[in-house]
Formats: sequence, C-alpha cells, structure tokens
Amino acid sequence: MKKREANAIKLAGIAERRRARARARVAAGEKTCTRNTCQQKNPQPLGDFGLSKQHADGRQAWCRKCLADNQLRRAYGISLDQKLAMLASQGHRCDACRDGIDRVSDAHVDHDHVANRVRGLLCGRCNMAMGLLNDSPDRIGLLLGYATRHAQLAISQVHGGDACPGRQKRYRATKDPS
Repeated sequence: MKKREANAIKLAGIAERRRARARARVAAGEKTCTRNTCQQKNPQPLGDFGLSKQHADGRQAWCRKCLADNQLRRAYGISLDQKLAMLASQGHRCDACRDGIDRVSDAHVDHDHVANRVRGLLCGRCNMAMGLLNDSPDRIGLLLGYATRHAQLAISQVHGGDACPGRQKRYRATKDPS
C-alpha cells in the first residue's frame, strides 16, 4: 500500500510541475501543440491556437494548422499539405469559374458524395451553387439553358430600354416624392 501511495504522490507532483510549466509558457505568450505529428516549431505563439473555454489556459490543445489538417483528413481523406498542393496546381483559382482564391481557408473542398472522392477546390460561390443544385449535372444544365435563353433576349426590346421599369419607378418615388 505504501508503494502505491508514494507513486501516486510522485505522479501528482510531476503532473503539477508540468501544469506549472505550461502556465508559465502561456504567461510568456507561448504554448506547445499536443498533437504528436505537429510539424510546427514548438512552443508556438498563442495566436496559433484557437480560443477554448474547456482548457485551463483558455486555448485549444492543438494549433490551428493541426486542427485544419485533422478536419480535412476526417472529412475528405486528404491532408492540409495535399490541399495546398491542389490549390497550387489550380493556380490559386477556383476549379469551376477560375476566380482567384487568395487564402487557403477560402478554398472549399468539392467532393463527390456518391464516389466519396475529392474533385477539386472551389470558391465559396461555386461551392454553394453546387450544393444548392445537389451536384446534379441535369439541374446545372437546365439552369444554364435558362440563363442562356434569357441572356439572348435584348433588355431594350422587352422593356423599351428600361431594364426594370416598376423597380425604377418605385425607387424614384421613394427618392423624389414629387
């Protein structure tokens, strides 16, 4: 019994010293990522860690890059490095509309829900459109046909030169009541 008590006291002391060192690093503005595979230089600045009410120091246990990498691996089976490589291979542009993507966080992973494979990286608008159209090529084709038909109609022929007469009249009425 005495050996167990002695070991428990010893372990408690070790744990308390570790917590004290961690608190000292946080007070100094640094923290160590606890993920075993973290490739960042530890300790890191506190700004690299998200806020958390669950942790005593008020910060996440993993740095933001490790959290992003873990989320990508769980959701799509790719790493953050693979996402960065995909973005570079696409020329930092949306794979659909070719608009520029400045930040990695603005690149949305597009994946096939049936085959469960990654197709490419899209901007937020294209990703939202794909989701709203249920990734259906038929719906996308119908919408394209609709937009093409209405783009071919000359606005001046339909409305006599006025793009939307009712709206402009209401606008003028609110702007100039006379």
